[in-house]
Amino acid sequence: MLIQAVLAGMALSNSAMALTAHMFNGATTFLVSALQAGSAVILWRSREIPRWPLIASVVLMAGDLAQMVSGRLHVFALHLPLGVGLFGVLAMLVYWAWSSRPERTAASMSLEHRGGSYA
Repeated sequence: MLIQAVLAGMALSNSAMALTAHMFNGATTFLVSALQAGSAVILWRSREIPRWPLIASVVLMAGDLAQMVSGRLHVFALHLPLGVGLFGVLAMLVYWAWSSRPERTAASMSLEHRGGSYA
């Protein structure tokens, strides 16, 4: 996401190559956020994660879509602050994903009871 800010600055300085790369990265970010939201739905339904990462993932995906539309329409009054907000949501999710420890779920306890391994 940080490279997006650099590319945006370069694009505002009339670099067509930077604008093309910025748009490609934005589309890729949206696809990744859609996959993340889908994965969050599956994990939440299987009770592997709490509800808030699911909500944050869906908000991130919707924000990415709004980001793409506002950029295409040159609504920079929305596009620029929305990019900062999306970075904050993403930072929160990355921090949670890397710092949280998996809780014992019903599925993992059932596997341990049968003599299996959770890891």
